[in-house]
Amino acid sequence: MGKTLIRESWDNASKGYRDGLGSQLHPVAIRLASLLPDTLPGPVLDLACGPGTVLFYLSRKRKGVKGIACDFSIEMGKLARERNPGVKTVVADQDCLPFREGSLGAVVSSMGTIFSSDHGSQLKMISKTLMDGGFLGFSAWGEKKDCALRRVSEEITKKWPHSTPEAVPSLDSPFALGGSDWLGRASSEAGLEVLKVESGDLIFDFQNISEAAHSLVHTGRFALLLKNHQEWLEPLTSLACEHFYPYQETSGRVRLSNRFHLFVLQKKSMGKSSDYPVAASGVR
Repeated sequence: MGKTLIRESWDNASKGYRDGLGSQLHPVAIRLASLLPDTLPGPVLDLACGPGTVLFYLSRKRKGVKGIACDFSIEMGKLARERNPGVKTVVADQDCLPFREGSLGAVVSSMGTIFSSDHGSQLKMISKTLMDGGFLGFSAWGEKKDCALRRVSEEITKKWPHSTPEAVPSLDSPFALGGSDWLGRASSEAGLEVLKVESGDLIFDFQNISEAAHSLVHTGRFALLLKNHQEWLEPLTSLACEHFYPYQETSGRVRLSNRFHLFVLQKKSMGKSSDYPVAASGVR
């Protein structure tokens, strides 16, 4: 996949995403931040940070958090710095991180790591960057059947008549199942312990169809469809409107339910047991 094109797409969509679809992801970021311990052993990396929402909420309740915002998009990094004054920003591919081994106390990500090209290898890479006892907290969408907005997004992509130079990144990932045999195996191979898996439903709530369509087309995934052809924006928005009609309520609002999963993992520390408050099974 052309990395330059993906970067340009998210650069172009950065503010539209922050003010649109990204603004509705705050409840997921808030809950994810609450699942991490009050005290973390070192610097916190917000990976595939977007506008830096998770880092923002993580820092609100914890004094002295040394934050690092990392995204492949230069413009997203700028937005993360605006939201989190004083943080360091790093522009890097999430599958090729430039951090020293054992240099991070925690890595967090809100709907970012699902776009990794190899999730198992990414877990191993993240584990290497963590200090012993460090934490990984991230979120992922559930299965397609449980995610209405994902279904709408994929249907629009299929029906878009213009060819795309690169495949639109999939919203699917092995994390879509939540707790699974794959998660336990991949985490163990990476030297990580699964402490908690929590699931919930996020309702995307738009005032009307126009707002819903506008929010969706102003994302990096849909910027790939446009290929810098601004004259295509109106027909793409119209196509999006058509697919939102089934979700419009009598009030005019558009509401779509989407399943999500939250994960908390910890790097195993030799000779020490975790004091994280979790059930014996490791999954709730």
